[in-house]
Amino acid sequence: MPDMNRLSCVRVEEDKVTQHFYSYSLNGKAPGLLHPGLTSIGYYEWISMNEWVSFELPEPFYLVRHLNSQRRADTLANRVGRTFWYLRSKGVLSFVDKSDSNHWKIRVIDKRGFKIQLPQSQIIIPCLQKLCLAKKTIVLCRMAVF
Repeated sequence: MPDMNRLSCVRVEEDKVTQHFYSYSLNGKAPGLLHPGLTSIGYYEWISMNEWVSFELPEPFYLVRHLNSQRRADTLANRVGRTFWYLRSKGVLSFVDKSDSNHWKIRVIDKRGFKIQLPQSQIIIPCLQKLCLAKKTIVLCRMAVF
């Protein structure tokens, strides 16, 4: 977690359907359920101690912004890929837009206004599975199924 005192994770419960967001103390204390009402979180990215973004189920998958202090959740986009990344140095969130099933796009959301846009150099790739970010470059990866 951003404060470096706890570790957070998504935990799949015994029913193999419910997916909760947990926080674990680094000193071994019992875990805490961060958002009991949220049962379909897939992946997440912390923006700050008060703000985080999540990929949520079911299909069409959603990208949701959460504000802890306001107990508020806003859907930023739907039909998204499971890869997204907050670039702290730029103040932008990048994600894979799968609204066109034949041409997926990398989109960028500027944190200052939360407006979705294409990056300056548009990238459209069929069947993009993973988005990897290097220091100043976006690297596209494909998943192999064996």
